[in-house]
Order: sequence, then C-alpha cells, then structure tokens
Amino acid sequence: MKGSQGQATAPAQLPVRSTSAPESGEVSFDEGNTWQAVSMSPGDGWYYNGHSGEVPNGEYKIQMRGRDRAGNVGDMVSVSLTVDNAPPAVSITERWWIWET
Repeated sequence: MKGSQGQATAPAQLPVRSTSAPESGEVSFDEGNTWQAVSMSPGDGWYYNGHSGEVPNGEYKIQMRGRDRAGNVGDMVSVSLTVDNAPPAVSITERWWIWET
C-alpha cells in the first residue's frame, strides 16, 4: 500500500491460470455486492486510487477479480486495510532534561 495526503494506492498481481490473457478486472468495496471496472494490461498489475477521507474510519476489505478475453472470471483475491483519517498527535513537554527519562 502506498499513500499520501489521504490517498491510497493498492497494487496487486492476478495469477494467470490459463492461456487466455487477462483483459480487464473488477474491484469491490462492499463484499462483492457491486463491482467497478478496472483496466489491466497482460502481465501487469492493476492500480486503484481512492481517497481515504471519503470513507469513515474502520477496517475494509477490497476484493478483485479478473476477466480474460473469452469472458471467463478468475478467482477473487482480497486485501484488508485500515482507514484512520485522524491527524497525528504530538505532545511536547515544557522542558525535558536527559536525566529525566
């Protein structure tokens, strides 16, 4: 997972289990109830850029499946992630001496 400024990128590789090359993929954020299309290139991974600030904090599972040129749907793979949009907290004491550890 790579992220910056509320954005997360999730790279993934789909296993190729047939002679038919992957043509497209689908990603789901709601346990497979709905799917969004993701374009792919043969031999390459897929990327999905999302903004973590648009969803509530919590645990999420992203599911992905691929389709080959013949229309066959591959096995679904998933990745779990935690969204935490809280800003970092910093605490500075009034003074600190090295011998006060």
